[in-house]
Amino acid sequence: MSRLYSLVKFKLSRVVAVLAGLALLGGIVVAAQAQPSHPGLRVRSVIVGRVVNFRGQPVRGALVRAIRIGLKLVRVARSGGKGFFAIRNVPPGRYRVLAFKRGIGSGHVPHPVIVRPHQVTHVGVIKLRHRHTPH
Repeated sequence: MSRLYSLVKFKLSRVVAVLAGLALLGGIVVAAQAQPSHPGLRVRSVIVGRVVNFRGQPVRGALVRAIRIGLKLVRVARSGGKGFFAIRNVPPGRYRVLAFKRGIGSGHVPHPVIVRPHQVTHVGVIKLRHRHTPH
């Protein structure tokens, strides 16, 4: 019994040590991201939202683009199974956010999206509408 107890105690102590190390490393990584060491380093953020069809049902696989106003900077993401998306690695600035899914339609956020450093910017729901084109 004491041999089993010693083995469990040893394994548990290793797990605790690894978890403590990961927590410490995570804290260091977060601190490094929160405070750039170089003044010219651009701070990145995330734009999140959801894509739905005209009935309000989630759209999977929609292409969502964030286009920086005044620059040719574009960031993209795809919506997941429940329509949610996250455009990562977005520099601070003003953006137009558009979504498109072939066969369903397109939509956009009706106002400029302001992205600030170290922020998650919620744009809400983008409703896709089918656009009929004359033949």
